[in-house]
Amino acid sequence: MESVPFQTQSVIQQTLSEHGLAPNRRLGQNFLIDRNLMMKLVESADLGPGTLVLEVGGGTGGLTDQLATLADQLVVAEADAGLARLLKDRFKDQPNVEIIHTDILERKHDIAPSVVERIRSHANLNRFVLVANLPYSIASPLLINLLMLKPTVERMVFTIQREVADRIVANAGSKNFGPLSIALQIACDMQILAKLPPSVFWPPPKIDSSMLRLDVKQNITESPDAFKEFLTVVRTAFAHRRKTLRSNIASLPENLTDVVNDQFDVTQRAEQIPLEQWQALHATMKDAHQQTRFP
Repeated sequence: MESVPFQTQSVIQQTLSEHGLAPNRRLGQNFLIDRNLMMKLVESADLGPGTLVLEVGGGTGGLTDQLATLADQLVVAEADAGLARLLKDRFKDQPNVEIIHTDILERKHDIAPSVVERIRSHANLNRFVLVANLPYSIASPLLINLLMLKPTVERMVFTIQREVADRIVANAGSKNFGPLSIALQIACDMQILAKLPPSVFWPPPKIDSSMLRLDVKQNITESPDAFKEFLTVVRTAFAHRRKTLRSNIASLPENLTDVVNDQFDVTQRAEQIPLEQWQALHATMKDAHQQTRFP
């Protein structure tokens, strides 16, 4: 599926040169130049009528070109001022494309209010999907925050640093297993779509990447407050990986330490607890929240 011309490396280089721009490594600007992988990213999102798409890091508009033909509405967050100007000019005649010049995590750990506002303005659409070649430094907090946003994200398809992808899919007992693994595995059904060598990007990064698809489970998004509190417990449990659960959770409020003590063998370290037990803890906390709200 290629409804508009694909941006090759030479086209990207020429476009940047014409606008007096160059890739900014600090912002993670490594542009995907492999046509087949670009199409795989877009097709895996399964876009159609009634879809709102969020793209993070629009770059020179290569992925934006493809998404704009399929999405009812496309919101693009671009942190680089020069690239934001380029994108606004490029898509000025496409009313379904909105370019926002902002750091998607301008509040460090929260999604930028300007982006949230635009997403919520299209809450009438049937689906909300993330499709992005994600800058590596923001991936973890962005994915977690999207899970708790209203309207609810349904699917997230993205490229990401291989190291982060390994943490997302890690099993209990491994060194990569942690809060990110637990949060996303409980919240989503996931699939690694492809492994990407540095050569499929320009400029090539120094690390390998992966392409993932996460489908968000409806039961997670029904109670975002419970999920947020659950994440607080998980992060506290992993605060000092060499310490036992009992030691780490001592700083939690008494009601939360009680529920952890009831669910787990607290003489273990957090990374030793299997995912199924973390799922059970989340279910218990979710039930408690619902009973509080609906006595």
